[in-house]
Amino acid sequence: MNQTDAFRAILGVMVLASAALTYWVSPWWLLMTVFIGLNLFPAGIVAWVMGHNDLCEMDAGRMDPSGRGLTSAGVTCGIISVVIAVIGSLIGMVVLAAATSGAFH
Repeated sequence: MNQTDAFRAILGVMVLASAALTYWVSPWWLLMTVFIGLNLFPAGIVAWVMGHNDLCEMDAGRMDPSGRGLTSAGVTCGIISVVIAVIGSLIGMVVLAAATSGAFH
């Protein structure tokens, strides 16, 4: 297991722990999931922007186009990451607001 895999595993465990603690202890634990999502948001933006810049460099002929497929996949993953982070954070905030207002009791 490399460092990236370990990081992803730790984040997954933290999100699952947050979900369990939200269900059994307090809805305020959902803030941990929102916090994790908001911290991963910049990584998606970086992938999106850097990939787009590399594609522009490839189109201009200043960069080797042999990695175009992987770069396009990186841009797509960056866009998807940003969209999921925004939607997930909004859903988390709505659920947290509903849970703290007593809507689930």
